Amino acid sequence: MLAFRASFSRSRSGLRTSCFALHVQKSEVNHLSTLKNWSGRLVSRGYQQSRNGGKQRRSNPYSFPRISDGAAVWGIVGINTAVFGLWISAQNNVNENPSLIRKMYQNFVVSWDNVFTANRWWTLVTSAFSHADFSHFIINMLVFTSFGPPVAAMLGGNAFVLFYIGAGVASSAAHLMYTRYILPRLKRLRFYGDGGSRGASGAVTGISLLFALVWPTATVTLFFVVPLPAIFAVGGFVAYDLYRASTVTSGRIDTAGHLGGALYGVAYWALRLRTKRRF
Repeated sequence: MLAFRASFSRSRSGLRTSCFALHVQKSEVNHLSTLKNWSGRLVSRGYQQSRNGGKQRRSNPYSFPRISDGAAVWGIVGINTAVFGLWISAQNNVNENPSLIRKMYQNFVVSWDNVFTANRWWTLVTSAFSHADFSHFIINMLVFTSFGPPVAAMLGGNAFVLFYIGAGVASSAAHLMYTRYILPRLKRLRFYGDGGSRGASGAVTGISLLFALVWPTATVTLFFVVPLPAIFAVGGFVAYDLYRASTVTSGRIDTAGHLGGALYGVAYWALRLRTKRRF
């Protein structure tokens, strides 16, 4: 039995908390190796030999080295920690060195002006490693280190890193589209200013939902009291995000960013995992 614990979830720009205790049954974990055989081969390295005609076939020479499951998970945590440290330093030295906080906003916050006016396209990715305060950072990392390891074990380290980045980009794109086109219509305004978004919770939502789709019956204990199947627990939070985004009751929480990450998780499951599962 694998056991995990999490607090779910801090948004890309706000806070929401609750607690999960996860239990993945041994029969479900046995399928990890089967899934990993094909899912973890998105990126390979070195040279491969083919006996077809006795010739050698060279793999992509520009491919990345293999990353272990643990290195992928804790490497992402390490990057998030380093970026959070930069934010703390910038905030503590805002009077002595205001240019540092300005550079952080320019390079680690996704907004319409940053992406399309200043052409800082990298913020689509870097904002997924950026956090506003300690509670924002610690809750996202607790959730990530709870759902991340089993998903990384299933996908393989390289594919897991790509999934995190992909879900982060999808989250950023959803935030941009929502604040630029959907939110003004819902508020009946010509234009709604985008103050920017940051946080790992879009990517974490994608990882959590992928977990729930692969192991829908895994027991999730809400607040350590109410046992629920993972698909209902995680799906319930996604449904609540959808409700708040559509009713403009999100407050500081970037529910559109959550939904973007969730959509990426569903698409990944449907296109890459669902058709290949045989159990």
